[in-house]
Amino acid sequence: MAGRWNRGWLAGLALSAVGTGATRAQILNVDFDHTNAITQSGYDGFPGGVQNNTTVLINGIDVTLSAPSNLDTRDRGAVGSPEHPQSDLARDFIFRNGGFIVQLGSLANPLPAGAYLLTGYHHDKDNAVDGSSYVVTDAMAAADTRAMQRNSTTFNTSTGIIRTQVVQIQADGTNPVVVDMQQSGLRGINAFDLEALPPPITLRVDFGAPNHNRQDGFLAFDATDNSGSSQERTQNYIAGFGQGNTMRAELSMNVADSAKRAIHRGTPHNHALGDLAASWIGPDEGNLVLTLHDLLAGTYDMLSYHHDTTQTGTFDVLVDGVLTLSGLTVSTGNLSPGDPITTAAFSFTADGLNPVEITYQLTGSRFMIMNGFELTGPPPAEAVIPEPSTALLGLVGVAFLLRRRQRRG
Repeated sequence: MAGRWNRGWLAGLALSAVGTGATRAQILNVDFDHTNAITQSGYDGFPGGVQNNTTVLINGIDVTLSAPSNLDTRDRGAVGSPEHPQSDLARDFIFRNGGFIVQLGSLANPLPAGAYLLTGYHHDKDNAVDGSSYVVTDAMAAADTRAMQRNSTTFNTSTGIIRTQVVQIQADGTNPVVVDMQQSGLRGINAFDLEALPPPITLRVDFGAPNHNRQDGFLAFDATDNSGSSQERTQNYIAGFGQGNTMRAELSMNVADSAKRAIHRGTPHNHALGDLAASWIGPDEGNLVLTLHDLLAGTYDMLSYHHDTTQTGTFDVLVDGVLTLSGLTVSTGNLSPGDPITTAAFSFTADGLNPVEITYQLTGSRFMIMNGFELTGPPPAEAVIPEPSTALLGLVGVAFLLRRRQRRG
């Protein structure tokens, strides 16, 4: 990669869990410990046995745990046989029945303004982990649900994957960022990573249902079957092509709540996009409308996915009421590696003032099905990483400055 932003750069910075060199800066790696203080290598430990409303300064950032009553910790012992590479991370966790809050930054010491990617780890070797979404309050929105619910499985091998929740957050440099797990049920977290990153020029979104695994590299849009409150809603995302680096994706369906579907087939897919294709959102006998708000003026490329194991349908695509694609058919079947998935690929122009309304119009059969989308926008004039404090900048800052010099040269 030559250090240049371009529309073809789909795999580099598209919000996956894989780092991209100097374009991303690791800010925090925090492991919530039990009282025996066993901390994962490369992480800073948050001491076990803490009470509610406890703040610990980690790498110059205030990290606060708060709850209406005291929290608790558990250590389940080493994970894996032989031990998993993240055994020390997965073995212990902090939890509370009824949930709790993890706050990043404080009014006295705020998280620097900018875009971040937060990855939370959730594992209990002995019990299933409740998979409810994070509710985030930050510069994008107040009380905004941002993480898809997950299946929780236990593993006892050296290769198991710890369940994660991956969300975007946006700090304004003044107010703390609040990640709220204070809901009914048992909530626990083993650790989290916080990365600073430039907003992407490709936004990848996976429409999912409860117990659906998010496709790697995609962000979640939560949904519950037959629930208008879940599908008739707006999700906020950070995107380099959005006004103030944020944009809103709004879903609506022209059917009754009882026909607003969010389906997870639960079928294992040995396919590169298996997790994306395993779940879909859409109406019975109606149209699906995706409205994109707060886009900067420019030309955008949209790629949407349409697949189900059993249900099929034919559909057209209209952009602001203008027919753009016609005669598409939802693909079906259990996927094998290399099997095609129906996609709708088209471009549109935003004027920077008005939202863009994309209608997926059912033309036959019964179901309008959509698994997710990739939206690629014009590159920003300059990619800017939110800067941590001077003490945190270190070699990351030097590498980024050298990278900028190479671009200018």
